Amino acid sequence: MKRLATVLLLVSILVMSVSTAQATTNDGHRFGVGLQMIPGMNDGISFTWDLTKQVTINPVLDFGLDAVGFEARYAFLRERRFDLFAYPCIAVGGEDVDFGGGAGVDWDWRGLDRGLPPICWNLQLGLSAENGFSIGAGVHYVFGK
Repeated sequence: MKRLATVLLLVSILVMSVSTAQATTNDGHRFGVGLQMIPGMNDGISFTWDLTKQVTINPVLDFGLDAVGFEARYAFLRERRFDLFAYPCIAVGGEDVDFGGGAGVDWDWRGLDRGLPPICWNLQLGLSAENGFSIGAGVHYVFGK
């Protein structure tokens, strides 16, 4: 039953993401779909939404469909093709809850050539209560600016 609920949630998120992508790009905010590993926590299918020019949320649904993680990124330096950010994060899976934070860089590879597809890569250094220091990374196809 728990897996069915998780799969239904995933399908709902995917349907929402397709319908939201066009509306999100029209108001100037970015929306991304990809893969993410939150340092020391979970890895899986990821979505990014720019709420403002400096705040981005990033939920991550674990590949095993048994955990979910969430980051709220604050971009303290924004350049044309990269952002430096800090974030708090939380992951919940079954009875386990982990929390942490860290910093990272989000880089749009169109900085190399404007003809490349809108793919952003990120690298993060994090610290979690359960796992200590770790490194995370992600890649997202981005709709919008």
